[in-house]
Amino acid sequence: MRRFLFKVEFEMPSQDTAAAIWKSKLGWLTDNDSKELARAFTLSGGLIENVSRKATMFETLHNDFPTLNQINNYCMEESNTKFGCFLK
Repeated sequence: MRRFLFKVEFEMPSQDTAAAIWKSKLGWLTDNDSKELARAFTLSGGLIENVSRKATMFETLHNDFPTLNQINNYCMEESNTKFGCFLK
């Protein structure tokens, strides 16, 4: 197991950056959907990645994209993690 000798603090992405991350991870989202997710949730890039993995698993299992409501639920689950992200 490795340990870092120092901590690196990453700021939360801006809404524009978060929307771009959403769009890059879930390319089938509309621009409006990605902007809405960025506006509604303050998530780090890593937590957006976690949500996108859940959405991709849904897509794989159901051969369909999750609804925006389902993605919102995934965001709420990630918002409740110990990493301190929150709903705006």
